[in-house]
Amino acid sequence: MIPGCIITAVEHEPQLPRGEVLVYPNPARDFITVELGPQRFKDQTFVLFDLQGKRVLERRLNQPISQISLQDLPMGIYLYRVGNVSGKLVVEQ
Repeated sequence: MIPGCIITAVEHEPQLPRGEVLVYPNPARDFITVELGPQRFKDQTFVLFDLQGKRVLERRLNQPISQISLQDLPMGIYLYRVGNVSGKLVVEQ
């Protein structure tokens, strides 16, 4: 701290761009959070596949921000899809 100075801060929550999907934390342990941009959050489905292409988890997303439990999944690398957005997710123990 510098004597005689006032420190201020501004909290800013960034907005997701239209059509964007965020999945975090990655790597994950017990759960993930899925954030859907403003054009995506109506009636979307989160689908998780193992590396052999087997569907291992499917959840309906009815909120802009959803938490999904991963407690029943073994450690490994998975692929996810929400609409036409896809990505990789690492599950740790």
